Order: sequence, then structure tokens, then C-alpha cells
Amino acid sequence: MVDLFAERVERTAGTRATMLREMIQSDALILCSVPPVPAPPSAPAPKLLTARDAAKALAICEKTLWAFTDRGEIPVVRIGRSVRYDPQDLSRWIEFRKRIGA
Repeated sequence: MVDLFAERVERTAGTRATMLREMIQSDALILCSVPPVPAPPSAPAPKLLTARDAAKALAICEKTLWAFTDRGEIPVVRIGRSVRYDPQDLSRWIEFRKRIGA
């Protein structure tokens, strides 16, 4: 009778260990299959840049930017007395400069 009890305990313990192992594996699979939480959307890029920001974007000093602006090489948007630069215009200007090799 004691042997029968001991055998039953071993079987139950083995079954519990197996069940525990299966639970851990299934939880691990569930955790692995959960899609990552998407990052919050970043702030949209400004539509128009100030002279300072445009100069930084072009990696030139503001004085050089003003010289290009005064010569009409870089298009600007004037809002009252303010001068702003469209990032797309800056990109097109860069591409133009690449083509002419300047």
C-alpha cells in the first residue's frame, strides 16, 4: 500500500511538473506573440523654418543663408516682415546644387 501511495505521489508530482513546464512554455509563447506597443507619434515637422533652423538644416551659417536669399538662389516665404523657408524648397535647392556641381 505504501508503495502504491509513493508511486501515485511520484506520478502526480511528475504530472504537476509537466503541467507547470507546459504552462510556462505556453505563457512564454503568448508573451512572444504579443505585438509590441507602437511608439507614440512624434511631433510633426514644422511646415516652415526660420532662418536659424534653415541654416542649421543646411549646415551653413545664417549669414551665408541670407546671402543666398538676397541673391534669390533660395526661395523664401515672406509673412509680413518674417522670412520663412519651406523644407521642400531647401531639398530642391540641394538637389539643384548637386546637379550643377556647385
